[in-house]
Amino acid sequence: MPPGIIYSEVAPPLAKDAIKELQGTATSGGGHRGKVRIVLGQADFGKLQEEEVLIIPDPDVGWTPLFSRAGAVIAEAGGMLSPHSAIIARECGVPIVAFMPGATSLEEGVEVHVDGCPGKESVLAVKGAE
Repeated sequence: MPPGIIYSEVAPPLAKDAIKELQGTATSGGGHRGKVRIVLGQADFGKLQEEEVLIIPDPDVGWTPLFSRAGAVIAEAGGMLSPHSAIIARECGVPIVAFMPGATSLEEGVEVHVDGCPGKESVLAVKGAE
């Protein structure tokens, strides 16, 4: 991760360390193992395949049409006060974890395990990370 402040005209080199796990807040319970699909906008909606782990920037209501196709949903922003997306995810039987900074930085296609057990910090475990 780059430093918060850079005191130079040249950016420091970024480490290519494998992400082993990320933490977030479960807002819809359940667990799922699947491949990551990052969707940053409406133009990417068609990329999501059945049972993939959908990673989105925020749990806004606009993403909910994808929930029925996803095996799990991860949002970089949001939290327990993002109730609409959590309600839709629960109705679809899909675990959702919000407020997981760094999630959109994962490599597409990597296999992850999503733990959406409410009441504890959820950890996204990346399979094969060193």
